[in-house]
Amino acid sequence: MGPRSVPGSGAQLFKLLWNRSLTCDHYAKVYYVRPDQTIEDCMALMTAQHIRHLPVMVDERLVGLVSIGDIVKALIDDQAVRIQQLEGYITGSR
Repeated sequence: MGPRSVPGSGAQLFKLLWNRSLTCDHYAKVYYVRPDQTIEDCMALMTAQHIRHLPVMVDERLVGLVSIGDIVKALIDDQAVRIQQLEGYITGSR
């Protein structure tokens, strides 16, 4: 699974919001993942924190964005491959 590219304007907006100093006592923690993390890591974080999108960061730089839809698609694709492999094993037609 590769993270989706973020259009320039989206990256600029994220950078602006990321670097903005907050003047109130309450702020939201920004959860993110690294490109080397698994689909399961992303899914667990999204589920635990009730979030639908995760920034993908490398050295404090935004390199992508993963959505819950990306996670579901990757899981469905993985299951389809496993089913095909099992069917091949059962029928002996690898």
